[in-house]
Amino acid sequence: MRVAILGSDMERAAMLRNMVAEAIGGEIAVGVHTAQLPADVTFDLLILDVPVTADPIDSFAQVVSLRARHRVLFAPRCDLDLAKLAYAQRFQGFIGEHITREMQHAILRFIVAGGEYFPWVDKGKLGQRPSVERLSKRQREVLGHLLNGKTNKQIADALRISLATVKLHVQAILSEAGARNRTEAVVRFGGLGRADLGKDV
Repeated sequence: MRVAILGSDMERAAMLRNMVAEAIGGEIAVGVHTAQLPADVTFDLLILDVPVTADPIDSFAQVVSLRARHRVLFAPRCDLDLAKLAYAQRFQGFIGEHITREMQHAILRFIVAGGEYFPWVDKGKLGQRPSVERLSKRQREVLGHLLNGKTNKQIADALRISLATVKLHVQAILSEAGARNRTEAVVRFGGLGRADLGKDV
């Protein structure tokens, strides 16, 4: 089992490392920045620590480049907006900082086994995850470039289409993601891999 922990600081990252080691073991990579984690690896589990003082969008944006089969949010609070963001980002659940260590272990094992855990939240209120199936082939191509941090001009040049056409595709992607801007769209679609975008992308 390969595990990545992105902590808000080294003390919290070490605490999460101990929790994971006790619950499921495995090879555990720890960092406070994505640059401290191996980029060429698909992790079995990714844990993102979002402290009270952090902007959740910034925290989620950090993990867009990391590939993981299961994603877990570790947070001191659980509110509907944070749950929606985690769900849209294809996280499989929350682990609350305030619950017992035994419960944290059980939740980790449950998620790694394929379950989803969003306590305190009615799943019906989470809304739909953005779906690439509702995007056209060209919109999926544009999305692939957005996920790689390309500007509209760079996308237009790469796909040999006009800047205005790129902007229309970006608007469709924002609409599907329920996002106000590109950063939010990238965060919400960020859990996707190349295979999710289609073989043509």
